[in-house]
Formats: sequence, C-alpha cells, structure tokens
Amino acid sequence: MDKEDIDSSLKSFMGELGIAKSGLKFIKHENEKGIIQVNHKFVDEVKTGLALIYRPDLMIRTVRVSGTLKNLNID
Repeated sequence: MDKEDIDSSLKSFMGELGIAKSGLKFIKHENEKGIIQVNHKFVDEVKTGLALIYRPDLMIRTVRVSGTLKNLNID
C-alpha cells in the first residue's frame, strides 16, 4: 500500500476539509512501516480512518504515538 492509497482512504472517511485541518504529512515510509504526522487533535480520527482500510493482505496498526518526531528515535 502506498501513500496515495492511504490518502484516498482517509479522504473518503474524513473528507478533504478534515485532511486539511489534520495537517496530514507522510514523514517516512520504508519496509512496510511508516510515520504519519498529524495535528494532535486529529490523532483518533486518523487512526479510525486507517483502521477502516480493508485489504486481505494488509494490516495497519498504530505502534506508537508521540508528541514530537525526536521522541520516536527515527534514523
């Protein structure tokens, strides 16, 4: 699944205005893992939108939520 698939699925759930308000940004994506940055007020909405993506060969789960990217220890 690529960024465009995630973006289109979230748009269908949240709408374009919701996506704009959330400040959705794809920070890093590699080896079946990725980091998405959103406004702290929209974390639950984005997590719900990601959970609604259905593909038999795909499972999306939240590993961690952090207030800053520095606290995620990304390389």
